[in-house]
Amino acid sequence: MSDEFENWSPFMAGRYWTFEKVMDALRANPDPVEPDGWTDFLFDSLSNKVVEDRVAMATMILDHGADPSVISRDGDRINCLHVLFTSGSRVHDPALEAPLLERLLDGGASMTLRSPRFGTPFEMMTKVVAAEELLYPFYDVVFARPDIDMGVVIDPPSGKTLAQKLLSPLRRGRGRMECARRAQDYIKKHGLQEAAGVSDEDLERTLNE
Repeated sequence: MSDEFENWSPFMAGRYWTFEKVMDALRANPDPVEPDGWTDFLFDSLSNKVVEDRVAMATMILDHGADPSVISRDGDRINCLHVLFTSGSRVHDPALEAPLLERLLDGGASMTLRSPRFGTPFEMMTKVVAAEELLYPFYDVVFARPDIDMGVVIDPPSGKTLAQKLLSPLRRGRGRMECARRAQDYIKKHGLQEAAGVSDEDLERTLNE
């Protein structure tokens, strides 16, 4: 066994190694991943900066039984989707990541879990650094779900709901316009106007381009 793989760390491997190197490590010495450690490993892999390695690694870890529904026990109270949608120095490829996103959602991860520090994964998705049309594969997956809580309060002091935030670009005339249009359609289709705290005007507003 290579010395490198004798005491390898899933934390470091998930974040910084390639998928191929992680597979070599698992074949050489699977012991560092405890039976209940695959979910932590999932969070780590979703932090990988290389999108191809991120997707391949996270998919493999899900195959080993990682639980996407887990919420962190620290004060940030995040789930795996908060990690997935982190942007900044990380490159995203929504077309490549969309099947992984769907699998995480199927496994119980919530797009509307509010973290006191980071907000909801839904908000983070709209802030991914990319032209909006590149985000459409994410939108396709998310808006196909039947259970989006559009009424979740994202700003407790003001009582603002997720729906109000998503629809605000139509009022301002700038921002993630396609996301706003899809949110309008979703609220109408599922009869969520009252629960989402939005007005008739909000649901009928269009942008004059």
